[in-house]
Amino acid sequence: MTFKKSKNKTTLLMNDIRKCTWLLNLVFFIIPVSASSQVLFDIGIEKDPKLNTDRIILSDSTTIRLPQHKPLFSFYLNEKYYNS
Repeated sequence: MTFKKSKNKTTLLMNDIRKCTWLLNLVFFIIPVSASSQVLFDIGIEKDPKLNTDRIILSDSTTIRLPQHKPLFSFYLNEKYYNS
């Protein structure tokens, strides 16, 4: 009998957790979340032998400075690495 009571409490607890999870998911889908996004406005290109960038400028004029110069583009072709 003790085992059954324990099992019933566990089952009731699991049912409560499922109901709460379902309700939270429903609330998240019903309530719209407003967020503003940024648009990439410009990329600062350095005058090096290669095309490198050192900063990114967003639409609200925020400048993100990169700690190191990064290649403007890079890709693999036939297992060989290419970059600008």
